[in-house]
Amino acid sequence: MKTIHGVAILAACLSACSGSGSGDAGRRDAAATASGEQASAMTAGNDQRMRAAGGGHGGHLDGGVDSKPGKGHDHEGISEDTSRGLKGRDRDGNGIRDDIDQLIAQKFSPTPEVKRAAEQKARALQAMMEASTKATVHKAVYELGRSTACIFKVIPENNAQDAKIRQAISQEIEAYTANTRERLLKYMDSNRLAGGGYFSQPPEPVCD
Repeated sequence: MKTIHGVAILAACLSACSGSGSGDAGRRDAAATASGEQASAMTAGNDQRMRAAGGGHGGHLDGGVDSKPGKGHDHEGISEDTSRGLKGRDRDGNGIRDDIDQLIAQKFSPTPEVKRAAEQKARALQAMMEASTKATVHKAVYELGRSTACIFKVIPENNAQDAKIRQAISQEIEAYTANTRERLLKYMDSNRLAGGGYFSQPPEPVCD
């Protein structure tokens, strides 16, 4: 059991625990890889959040000025949902916003297993953003840990390309999830609620 302060640190820990390799040496190698990837993701994610707090991600992080989804900046053919509220538009009811579904389909679907892992990450991040009590936040953090472990399970190699894909899945889906001021502030509140919690490595099965 470990005392974890913040979801990003938890993700690094859980990623290391689920990495490839055998014995202590394998775990050390996985830990180094996971920590490095998570540090890069944290840096980029913090940059996104800093711009968001100032209302400047693509000129549309304004707390949902537009009354309808699909009015955000167009990124690689994806019309970003910057509507009011935390949920956004989810026409198929799969627990993932339509624009994030598009992102996953375009960028994170090289195999069905990777696509499902990315979708699991998206649902966990959405649940984290919406959580409002210690209990729901801790449940969301646990699911984030499972989703991170799942990503390492389906993309297990420690080469540069796989590391880049793992980082991009977490980093880009997080940026889309908290893409308005309202969503960002709620996501940050949830992260604060998670501070000081006790979390352990999730057992198998880690993939939904």
